[in-house]
Amino acid sequence: MKIIVTKERELLKEICNLLMLIGIFPNRKGFTAIKYAIFLSVKAYQENVPIDIYKSLSKCLEKSVSLLEANMRSAFKSAKDSNMLNKLNDILGFNVVNNYISLSNLQIIALLTQYVIDNTAVINSAAPIPCPFENSLTVN
Repeated sequence: MKIIVTKERELLKEICNLLMLIGIFPNRKGFTAIKYAIFLSVKAYQENVPIDIYKSLSKCLEKSVSLLEANMRSAFKSAKDSNMLNKLNDILGFNVVNNYISLSNLQIIALLTQYVIDNTAVINSAAPIPCPFENSLTVN
């Protein structure tokens, strides 16, 4: 069953719910970066443009690429250490998180982005809500 979202804010809310389901909570430094990385990836997919996630996030959140990468890695590691990230296996329907495979930040973001794309139907409402990332997609 697809989750129907009518506004970008609702899409962000669904992304937040997904992150909390896998153990990445708003009190983690990397939460905001991961949330917007998925959001920007979904937006880039909808607009059919390639995107450089780290450069786009760095521009939007006004943080260095290395700091964003470290914060995201820390959030994913914390979720994995608490075994919450294992829920990603159930969500996706196949085994991607285990002790033998180490996924990169971008690999996890890509999996979560694809899940959001496959399980949401975005309906463009009459007036889109202004997005802080309106002109921030950095093309490869």
